[in-house]
Amino acid sequence: MNPFTLTSQIQTEDYITSITPSPDGGTKLLAPCCSGSVKVLDPLSLACIGTLNTPSPVSEVVFGGSAVTGSTASVVYVGGLDGNVGVFDLRTGGAASVGQLLGGSAILSLTRNANGSILAAGTELAEKAGPEGEDVARLLMWDVRAGAAPLAQFIDCHSDDITQVRFHPTLDNFLISGSTDNLINLYNLTPTLDEEESLYQVINYNSINKIGFFGPQHEYLFAQTHVESFAIYKCENADLVKDFGDVRQTVGGGGGPVVAAVDYLVDCIYDAGEGRLYLVGGARSGNLGVLNVSLDTMEVVHTLNGGHRDIVRGVYWDRSRGLFVSGGEDGVVSLWRN
Repeated sequence: MNPFTLTSQIQTEDYITSITPSPDGGTKLLAPCCSGSVKVLDPLSLACIGTLNTPSPVSEVVFGGSAVTGSTASVVYVGGLDGNVGVFDLRTGGAASVGQLLGGSAILSLTRNANGSILAAGTELAEKAGPEGEDVARLLMWDVRAGAAPLAQFIDCHSDDITQVRFHPTLDNFLISGSTDNLINLYNLTPTLDEEESLYQVINYNSINKIGFFGPQHEYLFAQTHVESFAIYKCENADLVKDFGDVRQTVGGGGGPVVAAVDYLVDCIYDAGEGRLYLVGGARSGNLGVLNVSLDTMEVVHTLNGGHRDIVRGVYWDRSRGLFVSGGEDGVVSLWRN
């Protein structure tokens, strides 16, 4: 594979938590800053074409619209640690929110279903927030066409912070959630959004950092943990395909040369065109390594050095356009090309 060259950088005022592409082929990128603003960037130049301002530190952002058609790349949902989701319309200039969805507990993750009608969020564990005064972490769902109050909430599915929620890219009712309670839950949401009937599989792995779907029919899911382990499962029955263990040992282990220093895992990127899953890891120095992951092996295929001075938190890779964007705790967003 051709090596990457660092071509452009911008410095923001705060640390970047993720890089999120618009569903219309990535014509815009969202780069949330942890203090409460979201930069809207041109992926070809990193020019800032707008800033969304929120009253709360930001956890995660997601575009509205349909994942199938790529429509409505102008609507943005911003999850806040104040327990609410801000709604922004980029067509209005986007600086101030045009609406709000009420959550009640700090939002840690957001996802919207394939047709764009349902938004789901995972919250942190809130003390004495349950119906009987118990501590609860909630999986919230809103019908974005219906109003600010949640359409449903699941309160028994996890016993600690719900760190990731992800809808299936094409199946509107297929949802997964991951938590620091070590569980990954799989839901086939019923029409009544009944928690007990919707939950159909539970995976017990480790404290979950990131989860997501991949494969030709998105029939597999991956799991990254807070102790930098990585595993692959089948979606249909939650069967384990491969547990790679601690990736820090996998990449540099075995007594061979260390191709790329990996101190932590950033995220996964699935290239649907070539059917390849890539795992991005980073070193504390800010350097990155890209690993090609098959169902039983992983190998380093790229290193990206010199773009950051601190931990990288978000990445976006568009192989068709030959560009890679990264953002990190140093407040820098870097554009790479190959």
